[in-house]
Parts: sequence; structure tokens; C-alpha cells
Amino acid sequence: MLVNIMEEIIKHKVDDIMSEYPTLCKCELCRTDVMARALNSLPPRYVSQVPGNIYTQFDLYSEQNQANIISALIEAIKLVQSHPRHVIQKGEVQEYKKPVFPKLEFAGQTLEDPELDELDLPEPEFE
Repeated sequence: MLVNIMEEIIKHKVDDIMSEYPTLCKCELCRTDVMARALNSLPPRYVSQVPGNIYTQFDLYSEQNQANIISALIEAIKLVQSHPRHVIQKGEVQEYKKPVFPKLEFAGQTLEDPELDELDLPEPEFE
């Protein structure tokens, strides 16, 4: 089984870090937006895993890796908090907004895709 261990680490840490932001919405949409933003800013770390084995190929406990992961989560929280994809009134989701797509940079040039603004995305489903 191939696993992105960075995703597993983010899943494990996201709720603890989000709990430090009392005004941040903690709904599943905001939670997954935070995880996606954080993961997109971190390098993937794939390992081959036999079911039941512990991840041994990634130094998860190094101070630098911990700092990078926490920093990515904090930056993602700030972005999601300032640009939530929904409006909540009286504790209920009232409307959904289009996602904010960051400008992508490649080889020192900013890439923009005007078609991203035109996407008609379905509203997320909640259980």
C-alpha cells in the first residue's frame, strides 16, 4: 500500500491546531479546506506500507519537520478563516461561496487560469 505520510500527519494534527483558534469554523468543509491548503504547501512524503506497520521511513519527530507542518497548518487556518467557502448564520450554513484559487507560480512566472473562476462546483454534501 502506498501512503502519503504527510497526509496522515496532517489528519492527526489538524484538530489540535484548529482548536487554538476559537473563532474558526470547525465544520467538515473548513476542516478539509485547512488540510488541503496545508498539504498543498508541504512536500508529499510517500512510503510503502504493509498494513499494521508503523511509518519508519520519515523522520516525523525532527524539530524542523514539526515546525514546517505546524506552520503550514497555521497559514492554512488563517487563509480559510479569512476566506471561508460558506456563510454561517445562527449556527447553520446559509450559502456557499466559490473557492478562492491561489495564483500558481512556476519558474518565476505567475500562472493564471481564467477558467478556474468559471467553474460551477457542486455544493458540498454534509451528513
